[in-house]
Amino acid sequence: MTARTVVIFSGRLRQFILSGSFGLMLMKELTREKRGLYFSLSAIMLVQVSSTVSKSTA
Repeated sequence: MTARTVVIFSGRLRQFILSGSFGLMLMKELTREKRGLYFSLSAIMLVQVSSTVSKSTA
């Protein structure tokens, strides 16, 4: 990854963290269905993987 992509990526990640309260509300809505539960779990895993990737490249 180039430095520019890292900057853009970290900016998006910061926006995602700032909208965390909205994300929690969204997850609560989604987890009312089983499909929503799987979706929220995969979203959490995706965030964890992307954060570890950004740490290893930093």
